[in-house]
Amino acid sequence: MIVGLFELLQVRYAYTDPIRRQRAQALMYMIAVMLLFVLGFIIFSISPILTNSTQRLPTPVYVTLALAPIILYVIYRWIESGKVERASLLFVAFLTVGVSVPAIFISGAYNGFLLVIPLVAAGTLFNRLGLLVVFALLLVALLGRAIALSNNDVIIRIIPSINGAFELTLIGLVLLSSAVFLAGFSGSSDRFAQLSLRDLRHWQEFSKLRTGQSFDLEQLAQRAVEILQTDLGYNLAQVYFADEAGFVTRRVRLNAVDRQFAIRLEDLPTIGEAVRDKRVRAFRRDVSAIQDYPLAPARIGIVAPIVYQGIVLGLIDAQSRQAEEPSVSTLAAFSVFAETLADYLMNARRVVELQKTVADQEQVIAVFRTRLTELQSRGAQAVSGSWLRYLEGRKAGAIGYDVELPEGKAVARAAADLPPRIRETLQRGELFIERDSSGARVIHVPILLREEVIGAMALTVPSERPLTDRQIETLRTVSSRLGQSLENNRLFEQSQAQAARERKASEVSARLIGATNVENLLEVAASSFNEALGAVYTRVFLEPEEPSDDGSHTNGANGSHKRS
Repeated sequence: MIVGLFELLQVRYAYTDPIRRQRAQALMYMIAVMLLFVLGFIIFSISPILTNSTQRLPTPVYVTLALAPIILYVIYRWIESGKVERASLLFVAFLTVGVSVPAIFISGAYNGFLLVIPLVAAGTLFNRLGLLVVFALLLVALLGRAIALSNNDVIIRIIPSINGAFELTLIGLVLLSSAVFLAGFSGSSDRFAQLSLRDLRHWQEFSKLRTGQSFDLEQLAQRAVEILQTDLGYNLAQVYFADEAGFVTRRVRLNAVDRQFAIRLEDLPTIGEAVRDKRVRAFRRDVSAIQDYPLAPARIGIVAPIVYQGIVLGLIDAQSRQAEEPSVSTLAAFSVFAETLADYLMNARRVVELQKTVADQEQVIAVFRTRLTELQSRGAQAVSGSWLRYLEGRKAGAIGYDVELPEGKAVARAAADLPPRIRETLQRGELFIERDSSGARVIHVPILLREEVIGAMALTVPSERPLTDRQIETLRTVSSRLGQSLENNRLFEQSQAQAARERKASEVSARLIGATNVENLLEVAASSFNEALGAVYTRVFLEPEEPSDDGSHTNGANGSHKRS
């Protein structure tokens, strides 16, 4: 019965501020005590009527007693609707009026201890200003009492056995109500400080998840479990992972991973409610309800679904054997913790996908790099072969020139020798500088075409002339462009030669077409070969096929023509 009464007096409205919630809960207990006090006073006030006594209380006292249940119910409704400040004001006002009316209008004996009740209530529910206002009103009530007694000269008879018992009853009610009022707020500062420190510790420890972020899903879950169980002191912490279909794939605990599951995440007993609602839930379980939770014997369980853009990725389950329920701030910290973990999990998945994509791209790049190397090798061979054929066509193994500057004008003369340094430059394929016997600097520069060495040049610079890095870089650029220009000239000469051959072939074709008989045609052909190839003797055979007995063709008569 007592447990049921306390359950009835529990505040059900979700106050986010712990101070306001504590005040609302204490006010709920005050209402219960005040209701008992009013009921007792009502029984005492109507007892003279039941005993046919002629003594009656003043009418304002009966009005106050009649309004008491209504006012207390209004206060109760305001508490449950979140209007605790308004409920506190009405409660203290009702107490002040309730003790002031008898003090002013009852002409008989009056116990002044009743005035302590609104003063204690104001001290627990109001600030200093409110307490001073109530104290001033009580002084006014005492002044009214003094004025009423100054005009009353009626002899009052006091019976100790009756009036003394009534007085002791009133004193006991005053002490009881004051004790309840004070107990409702005793240690509140310490409790609020402890709750605030606990909430602050949750926020501080949860922020550690941002440090040392890993891109492995199980390592992230292990880090979250370690924060909950090791740093925050929860008796058990675990993280459930779900796949795209919502089935549990694995459960991560401290230094352990369990993959033996075949159940949907939202079908887990009790904690599946949080998954379906996609919000943080706190569960309190007694002995009869322990079996409804996946793991016992935790007394308080906090379940935080890991949700990313409406998709449930997993679930955080933290259990504690402490009986105190988590505050709203703690649940909010769990919500932010789950959101942060969801972001990191998605980032880890994206990193894994990007790494896989990068690996695939690297394979593709490797294939293209191999092909490019082959093409470059073929290109180098083509360049080398083209220049070899070009030099063979000019009946020379190499072409060299000495360029001098007589009278400031460049003059190129054909060189018949290949100096050793030039040969060395061709072999090394890189720029280098040396000094000759006179101290002048000789710069050896390779001539490159598509990274292939097709020649080299040597420049002599007087020793007194400075040589900068920019000038060296200019030499490299000029040599590269020189190689491209040489290639362009070679291709131009090839194009001219090809055009000459095409023109000659066109002329021969025109002469062949103009021949009127076979003899003339063969004479024109033989003379053309003689002009083109320098031939001194030409023989031509004409041998058409003849049909055989089976319908196939065989060789027939031969024809010939000679020209010398």
